[in-house]
Amino acid sequence: MSVANNPLDAFLDRAESAGAFGPGSPPSPEEVTDAEAVRPMPTPLVQIYRRADGLNFGKVEVFDLGDYADVNSDTTLFAQLPDAVFFGSDYRDGFFLMDPACTLGETTEAVFWADRGVLAPDECRLAAADLAGFLSAALEGKDLSAGDEVGRRSLDRLAAAINAHQPKVSAHPGYGSPNALLAARDLNLPVPFGVIEFYERYDGLFLKELKLEIVGLEQLHGIEETRDASGTYGALHLGRDAKGRGCAVTCGRWRELPENRLLTFTSPRELATAAPLGRFTDVLRIWIEEGA
Repeated sequence: MSVANNPLDAFLDRAESAGAFGPGSPPSPEEVTDAEAVRPMPTPLVQIYRRADGLNFGKVEVFDLGDYADVNSDTTLFAQLPDAVFFGSDYRDGFFLMDPACTLGETTEAVFWADRGVLAPDECRLAAADLAGFLSAALEGKDLSAGDEVGRRSLDRLAAAINAHQPKVSAHPGYGSPNALLAARDLNLPVPFGVIEFYERYDGLFLKELKLEIVGLEQLHGIEETRDASGTYGALHLGRDAKGRGCAVTCGRWRELPENRLLTFTSPRELATAAPLGRFTDVLRIWIEEGA
């Protein structure tokens, strides 16, 4: 047992007393180093593995180091979450992960739950603000798979920014649910659900400082240069500014990019190599808040 001087140390002391440490605990420094060679660990996770070779609770397991290496070596399974660090499961259909690259739009300390059959960024759910809080809740037997989806959290933050910066943005009332879904189906386009949820709230925006128009749902259209051999669009034209620079939002399964990612372009031909700026709702929020 350690002298606990931070919340994670305190949790580990509780878990050790409860008999939650894996049978191989404590692992050797070499075992930790070998696992990190497969996928580098955030510092709090290293702190756990220095004492425990896995943790076992009623609804949560933290992988032992062997399972950690096996799971994180599967780059095909996690193609849409290439920077995530998977460290546990709910003994059912979900994995727990951390996001040190902050690609999910939260913090580097946050813990997420993902359905192992989907593993798409916007469908990940926030499980806890940090690893200590997550594991404390796990020790108490709480369900950690029912948090808000990060895509919905991003849309909520965009809505808050629009409300807080009304002089900067004009927002047109949305379709509501299920009308946005029905209208999107009429377009015969692969409109991602994240985009449909945006149009439930807003039928377009105008960012005044940037002179950027985000088009209404009926004006949404596919970009010919992103069509694949089957004729399916990989990106949709989302808007344009006064200088003619366009915004596109990804539909998924194109260039191995997730859905709902924003790219900008002058010519559609640039989209073949353009780097995504992030989730479109996150980017729009930042543009509204910063005016750039």
